[in-house]
Amino acid sequence: MARVRTPTRNPPRAPNSPAAPTPRRASHGPRAYPNPEPPRPPNSPARWIRVSRMTTMPQTNHQGHEMQFTSEVTEMGVTERAFALEVAGERVPGIVWTPEGAAGPRPVVLMGHGGTQHKRVDTLLARARSYARHQRWAVVAIDAPAHGERTTPEAAAAARTNLQARIGSRTQGFDPEAARQMMKRTLQAVPEWQATLDAVRTIPGVGEGPVGYWGVSMGTSIGVPFLAAEPRVQCAVLGLNGLRPGADDFARQAASITIPLLFVFQRHDELVNVEAGLALFDAFGAKEKTMHINPGGHVGIPAHEREEFERFFLRHLGPGGE
Repeated sequence: MARVRTPTRNPPRAPNSPAAPTPRRASHGPRAYPNPEPPRPPNSPARWIRVSRMTTMPQTNHQGHEMQFTSEVTEMGVTERAFALEVAGERVPGIVWTPEGAAGPRPVVLMGHGGTQHKRVDTLLARARSYARHQRWAVVAIDAPAHGERTTPEAAAAARTNLQARIGSRTQGFDPEAARQMMKRTLQAVPEWQATLDAVRTIPGVGEGPVGYWGVSMGTSIGVPFLAAEPRVQCAVLGLNGLRPGADDFARQAASITIPLLFVFQRHDELVNVEAGLALFDAFGAKEKTMHINPGGHVGIPAHEREEFERFFLRHLGPGGE
């Protein structure tokens, strides 16, 4: 494993010259469906990181799913490992974040990204690093079908344009073809998440600790059937979604979910009305469930909710180990 120093990019300052302004750090607050992986800002301070390319043979878990680690980076106390998992003939790319030097089992938070996003979208990345660094949890994210590495740049750009148009026109629901594609993605994503959980629990430093799930918007569209089918998840944060007339299967799946839930919603959501959001919240079978409704649109979850997410998981999963 090589040790690499990333130098600063700003040139030396001449004697007696005024100091350059300190660059502003990128915000990790709510952001509307950004392009993949923003680069590190220029003039960022030097950091020590360790980088390696994994050359180990693929590992196969007891379910027969083959996981190949493709890269590893350790930075500021967090190790990020990219992997690819083979599920039903499909390559599923993902990332697992753990505390540097993690040993022994620990809580795991599975994070499902939203529509048109990807496994390393900036808000998810910030949350994953924070959980691994401060709570010593493991965090896992995968690209949903037709997202991230599983689509083309042109298709991803078209999807973002379409979503922004729906938000601008306040178009709720999907046309029949879009609804069919969403159902197809959901049916495919549920076994992929189950296979991912099988695989990551075999990783040293992750193990078979308690499991939580976080996913809003499309992350809830996939999360509801996943939670209904997966008994190993002990609590979940969901939201920005609703129960629409005729969605009988979705309603039955929601009713079967009895784990503690935190459900977040936006009062002025352009894509889901409040009545649909309340209907989904009421449909959940959980006895312990809380709904937070904040003013603002679909991509405007306020920053303070991030603290609520973390407190919720800490209450139900506990802190991580060494």
